[in-house]
Amino acid sequence: MGEFVGGLADLARLEIAYEIEDQFGVRFTDADVSAWRTVGDLHRSILARSAAAGNSCEDWARLQRLLSESYGVPAEWVVAEAELFGEPLRLDKRGSPRWPAPAPGSPTQR
Repeated sequence: MGEFVGGLADLARLEIAYEIEDQFGVRFTDADVSAWRTVGDLHRSILARSAAAGNSCEDWARLQRLLSESYGVPAEWVVAEAELFGEPLRLDKRGSPRWPAPAPGSPTQR
């Protein structure tokens, strides 16, 4: 993935992209990353870039848990149609994510 410069949403996209690349073993293009508007867009990018034919449901659950725990948003907000940088998620306004996500019930969890 190359570099591009923009606002807070672009910075948040890059942070998410790097962590998803690391956690899922995929690589995104700048076009992939700049096209993300919803959680569903991100999930489709993971599936499209995955070298192994993974389980879509398992990948979804991992993505949902990663975004929820890392950004401190309720898991029920992390749905396919939720905007990454719009209400209710506003991942670009939540401050630095906690990568990797803390284990459920850990003292560092919000």
